[in-house]
Amino acid sequence: MKHPHLLHRLLDDSSPKVAVETGVWKAQTTQILATLFREVHSIELSEPLYQAAAITCKNLGNVHLYNGDSALILPTLEFDEPVFYFLDAHFMPLNRTKESIPGAFPLWEELDFIIERSHSDIILVDDIHCFGNPRGDAPDWDNVTRESILECIQTKKSVLKSYDFHDGFVVHVE
Repeated sequence: MKHPHLLHRLLDDSSPKVAVETGVWKAQTTQILATLFREVHSIELSEPLYQAAAITCKNLGNVHLYNGDSALILPTLEFDEPVFYFLDAHFMPLNRTKESIPGAFPLWEELDFIIERSHSDIILVDDIHCFGNPRGDAPDWDNVTRESILECIQTKKSVLKSYDFHDGFVVHVE
């Protein structure tokens, strides 16, 4: 997200108290989430990025970091309350092909897990500028649109509202 410091504008007193972030990168969003939520659970696929985030977040007592595939780790995190999901675990290659990295584009698996939950969650899918815009190094974006995200969610959940928020697409589900 280009402006993670604006995330507080999405929240009110009835918002979830727990955040789950997939794709930590430089942990900038993680640090901001830590100021807004009681607990933050952040998952990073890349070992070097995970290690860097561990150093950056070492003094944040409410941040829990996980190294691995978010599609596999999400189901192990159990919360009996609504959750704010910040989905940013999509591979942005730098001279590599995503085929060489398992778990490089877990968006659909992440959404499949979230829609099975029995809570009114908030989902933010980051990098809206990539939606429906395949690139040779990141072809999975071709199938990502606001409509395809809503269709996926509506197979199991009711959508209360959805809207663009800076470089993210936000969906409130019931």
